[in-house]
Amino acid sequence: MTNPGRQSAPAGVWNPAVIHQLITPDRLSSYLAACHGDLSAALARYEWNTHADAALMQTIALVEVIVRNVCSIPPAVIILGSHGGADCGRLDAVSPPPRRTR
Repeated sequence: MTNPGRQSAPAGVWNPAVIHQLITPDRLSSYLAACHGDLSAALARYEWNTHADAALMQTIALVEVIVRNVCSIPPAVIILGSHGGADCGRLDAVSPPPRRTR
């Protein structure tokens, strides 16, 4: 199966004319405006942006795992600090009160 964005271009090189047809004008317009209509520069900026997005998604995924793990800690109660000052908004893990036995 061939990659349509690489048609009529050397191996490993994107064909800007084909990519321009595959990316919607609305999506590409801000890149073209920032690059003063230079399609190659706009596509290079677009590609850089996709790499930046991918790096950001790694961080978001890691934070999601950390938050899920913190939320699933059974012996602790997570509360939002409300004591003002420098500690305002700090998350504290507080042990729950002892359970009553029968």
